[in-house]
Amino acid sequence: MVGSIRINDAPTQLFPGETLLPVAKRQIRRRLGSRIIAVAIVLATLSIVGGIMFYVYSADLTPRVYQSVFHLSITIGNPNNNQNMSVMIPGGIGVQPAYWNYHALDQYGINGRAPIYTLEDNSGIVRIQSNNFYNYTLGDFFQIWGRSLNSTCINVGQWYCSNSQTGMFLGFFVNGQQRSDYENHIILYQDIIKIDYQQIG
Repeated sequence: MVGSIRINDAPTQLFPGETLLPVAKRQIRRRLGSRIIAVAIVLATLSIVGGIMFYVYSADLTPRVYQSVFHLSITIGNPNNNQNMSVMIPGGIGVQPAYWNYHALDQYGINGRAPIYTLEDNSGIVRIQSNNFYNYTLGDFFQIWGRSLNSTCINVGQWYCSNSQTGMFLGFFVNGQQRSDYENHIILYQDIIKIDYQQIG
């Protein structure tokens, strides 16, 4: 015959031959099982939340990629016929060995490139991609390219220098404004840089 008693105000079924002690043990096992499940759920939730927090806050500790882009055009005038020649900015500067001549900044480059580089085109678009923020200058780009620039001369395979006798002078413009910082110009995002070697006067 099956009987019934109350343990902790809850009805508990007694099976034939079963005493109160086994019943109490069975109740304890059930409660422990429920508590273990609850603790496991709490621990799993804490693990998920902790993982999310670690991902969010540790992201601030990883080096951020600094990216920028600018456009460069170079025009060389001829004092003999007043014709202008646009200098091609080759693709692969800072990528191909032939156009990668300065390596002091290599530690800041990404994906096996110099931090200032051009892709495989001749558009004059120059990209900056660096593992650290750095005040890159136009002179840095010219050094990587293997060319030279200063306030009086530019070397793009041949030297062109300001000369009062010929009336040819080097001009430097950033976003339509004439500047005097030339190779020391710190490149800013979407700068439009134009270098002219023209006859004046």
